[in-house]
Amino acid sequence: MKKILLVTTNDIRNIKVSPKPVSGFVDLGCKHFELDVAFLSLLGFYDPHNYPGRAFLEALGMGIDLQDEICASGVLASISEDNFLDRKLKIDKDSLKLIAEMIDGTEIEGVHFSVTASEDGLMVLLKGDKLTDRVSPNYSSGDRGAVGQIIAFDEDSKRTASVFNRFITKTHKNLNSANIGIEPKPNIILIKSVGKKHNTVGFLLLKGRTLCISPSTIAKGVAKFCNMKVSEKIPENVFGLFTENHIIWIDAKDEKLDLSKLPKGVAIAVVSLGKEEFKMLTYPAKVLLHGDFKMKKMIFERNELVPWLMKTA
Repeated sequence: MKKILLVTTNDIRNIKVSPKPVSGFVDLGCKHFELDVAFLSLLGFYDPHNYPGRAFLEALGMGIDLQDEICASGVLASISEDNFLDRKLKIDKDSLKLIAEMIDGTEIEGVHFSVTASEDGLMVLLKGDKLTDRVSPNYSSGDRGAVGQIIAFDEDSKRTASVFNRFITKTHKNLNSANIGIEPKPNIILIKSVGKKHNTVGFLLLKGRTLCISPSTIAKGVAKFCNMKVSEKIPENVFGLFTENHIIWIDAKDEKLDLSKLPKGVAIAVVSLGKEEFKMLTYPAKVLLHGDFKMKKMIFERNELVPWLMKTA
């Protein structure tokens, strides 16, 4: 079994590799870039027909055991009487938790809403009859104008859209009258993603024991969706983990890693997902490769990088 280390980072300068790694590019092929899609693509597991939605992946990363609930990831914003929408609020974790507790347990038309604080917003779970994830979120990038409605995709999803919109209206009234102690006051929920439980058949492309090391909610969610083991802390002896795991993915973010002492037979791919790359049209990500092999391709399309390493390393 080949040994592969995949590292994703915000700044490739934080990763020390040795010596003279091959340089190239990974083209994620995402015109509208989302981090969960990027992670799934790099791992070779993105399938638009079986994509569960970012909300479901966030719920997995938070350790929520979903059954038949509909899940929605939301952010808090402030909307004024003249319809000025401020989405760039600074809300600390304690305030997020307090707001979640205020609106948790809401009941609308027999649907129960469970609300918990997430990494940077709220996770909302809907439990009730005849619910679906086939609705359009109301999150938008505009700073002015009325908050949009949750839109149903078809006749069967109209009930879900209706209870969502009533929930948003009800919580807006409750938050407006509450003493939160933050200015501008967070008084409206914007839903960014809606999803439900999806089952996978495992990591078909990544056979063998796999491990994800990351403190990131979305990275942990993607890993669990792909049936990888998950750990939050990066150990000092990263390569010692290869005694039990053949494929390791470290989402290093801004952490510095010294990968200069390469054990024999380990292929390493370091992929930069820094903000500078986000400005480019097709969102390429820089990659450094090191191992006993030669790079045959300079551009990887979606889902190609790790499968290529499996064949080449």
